[in-house]
Amino acid sequence: MHKWLYIIIAAAIFIFFGIAVYQQAIDTQSSDTLGAENQRVAYSPELERVLENKMVLLSKLLQEPEVIQYILKVNSQYSEIEAEKLFAIDKYWDSIEDSDPLLQLYTTNKVAYRLKQLQSREPGFSEIFVTDRHGFNVAQTNKTSDIYQADEEWWQQAFNDGEGKSYAGLIEFDESSLTTGISVYVPVKDPVTGEVIGIAKGVVSIEDIKSEL
Repeated sequence: MHKWLYIIIAAAIFIFFGIAVYQQAIDTQSSDTLGAENQRVAYSPELERVLENKMVLLSKLLQEPEVIQYILKVNSQYSEIEAEKLFAIDKYWDSIEDSDPLLQLYTTNKVAYRLKQLQSREPGFSEIFVTDRHGFNVAQTNKTSDIYQADEEWWQQAFNDGEGKSYAGLIEFDESSLTTGISVYVPVKDPVTGEVIGIAKGVVSIEDIKSEL
């Protein structure tokens, strides 16, 4: 009897410390910012392992030739005129319905299809999207809050002045996926030149993280 009691207590302690960073991370966030990613607390080793696994899964998908080729093609079509059009779209993006053909361009292309396949295998990803090297969305699993991300701190840190950096953010509520979770950020690199050609963001739900601890 005592043996089982000790096992139950030990398991409870493990789970507590594995997810205790939830409230700690929330407390580090200020009211006018999400705490700046470089202020994030250190997660437990167990939680870091879960997040690292999510980043590896996303990174492998982003290295697929078909994905690389699609993003390179989008980047090659970039121009000042194209940027003006995209900024105009970004301004009224909130009013676009899920059935709008414009949204379908982002949610039904080749890269979006692969993102959704990953999401179906890994349901903990409540949302995944990829931008080009300029910060405009290229593909996404669902409608995001906007399509221009380069003005966001998380994007700038992941782009890392063109060097690229994978990392996990703070625990937060994601408005577009309506999920409380931890976002992971992964740069997309051209396998030939090593150049960062895009940035991916995946929102991992807290419930999924709990189940993997």
